[in-house]
Amino acid sequence: MKSFKFSLPSLYQFLWTGTWLTIVFSAIYGYTNWHADHAEKLYKFYFDWELTIPLIPWMILPYTSLNLLTAVPVFILNPSEMRLLGRKLAIVTFIAGAIFYFFPAPIGFIRPSHAESLDFIFQIIWSLDKTSNTLPSLHITYSALTVMALWSKVNTNYKLFFFLWFSTICLAVLFTWQHHLLDIVGGVLLATGCHLIYQSKDIDPAFRWKP
Repeated sequence: MKSFKFSLPSLYQFLWTGTWLTIVFSAIYGYTNWHADHAEKLYKFYFDWELTIPLIPWMILPYTSLNLLTAVPVFILNPSEMRLLGRKLAIVTFIAGAIFYFFPAPIGFIRPSHAESLDFIFQIIWSLDKTSNTLPSLHITYSALTVMALWSKVNTNYKLFFFLWFSTICLAVLFTWQHHLLDIVGGVLLATGCHLIYQSKDIDPAFRWKP
């Protein structure tokens, strides 16, 4: 990989893509969470033994590191590559939203009123992220798609670094009681399928006001 780089066109594309993706995510995720709260039938996509997984409060740090991971592309991808990643993230959000709508599935864990440590972070997340919208895990899907977008741009050492980072996020969604195993599998499959199937011919490396 060439050295990490920063350019204004990349920053503009990152901010624009991030803005419209946030709107799409908030609308779909928020509505499907509301729908799950009023659904007559709920689904169970976890094994009973998973409920013995302990809550490890410090794992909320790698869990929230998704926000840092999704900022890495601004230093590695050009605007065209970020537009492609943004489109993939939008596609998986719509697909996941359809699954959330037709198969509302709350987590099996009973959230405590307070975490032993870093409680303020848990309280923020729990106030925004309800107990439904579990399969597939968009947390995992977004992480996987981001790493896949970076994969061909980095050398072996960075590949190992990003793989370990992604693996830690996978563990974090379990040990923060945000998701179950099948949610992780579903997130990885959704990301992989979208990454392999959807390719863009947009190779203009300049910033563009378009999704």
